[in-house]
Amino acid sequence: AVKYLKDLNEMFNGDWLMAIAAYNSGPGRVQKAINANIELGLKTDFWSINLPKETEKYVPKLLALGEVIKDPERYNQKLFVIENKPFLKAIELNSQFDLALISQWTGLTIDQIYTFNPGLKRWATPVSLPYTILLPEDVVNRFEDNLSKAGQRPKISWARHKVKQGDSLSLIAQKYKTTIGQIKSVNELSTDIIRIGDYLIVPLAQQADSYYSLSENQREKSRLNIQKNAEKIIYTVISGDSLWKIAGKYNTSVNDLVRWNQIIPTAPLSIGKELVILIENKNKTELAKIANTGIDISRKIVYTVKVGDNLSKIAKKYQVKVNDIRSWNELNEEHILQPGDKLTITINVVNSNLS
Repeated sequence: AVKYLKDLNEMFNGDWLMAIAAYNSGPGRVQKAINANIELGLKTDFWSINLPKETEKYVPKLLALGEVIKDPERYNQKLFVIENKPFLKAIELNSQFDLALISQWTGLTIDQIYTFNPGLKRWATPVSLPYTILLPEDVVNRFEDNLSKAGQRPKISWARHKVKQGDSLSLIAQKYKTTIGQIKSVNELSTDIIRIGDYLIVPLAQQADSYYSLSENQREKSRLNIQKNAEKIIYTVISGDSLWKIAGKYNTSVNDLVRWNQIIPTAPLSIGKELVILIENKNKTELAKIANTGIDISRKIVYTVKVGDNLSKIAKKYQVKVNDIRSWNELNEEHILQPGDKLTITINVVNSNLS
């Protein structure tokens, strides 16, 4: 996000207000507004060009926030001091670790370990060494003390598997929640061929599969367990969004959003990212009741144009009219969409059934 903002700043000749506006509504939209003012002989600074209402508010809000941070007392605000020091420390591991052991040694939960290390996809650290893991500074000493006491003892358990008829490396890897590559590496196999009666050494998790709640296997199980009768919509992340905020909009939970989209809870949401949201039939009924009362349950999203997109395709996806998209974004009939353009689209939560 920071790199993108810097690139936009260069694109608009060092004008940070234009860069921030482009970050919100897209560089194409901002450049179009600049060109329109040039043709009319008008000023082309941020305050003079015609931009979407959301963008016109977005930049001043950010400037106002900056003023509050610079002088909080003037605005009756109290800002808490955060020490300028690292929260996490990189620890180099020279052997493979069961994450359950790291949990025992540090006092961290398995979920916390996955959150701090989103690259971990299984119940153990990768076989390739050395491997760097991130741990909070306040547990590092405890971890290193336990590591020293453990000495050369294995940090992972192993099982001796006898190859049976019908076995394959793929089936064995699936059984032990490991990878074909790891089995081949440990057993020094150059091919995938195994013979009945051979013995293979395979890693064995300390805990049941469900214990490693954010592992790739568990996330896949959760994804497959999603209720089949739920209505699916696609939500496009806009500026200022958070999982908590989105969950509130759709009467669901952050945990459900994490489960449906197989994402890490603390991972930042990028603007334009599409999230799957499932609305159960009972929630759909409740939303319909709200609609019948006349309460506005429309939701405004910002859609990022992709290669191959056209207005008809986008309108069909969001169940709106092409002319409405043109009106919301001030597009004439000759306008050609470019990848990266941002379109504001107003959707109805009740009627949306997107795939």
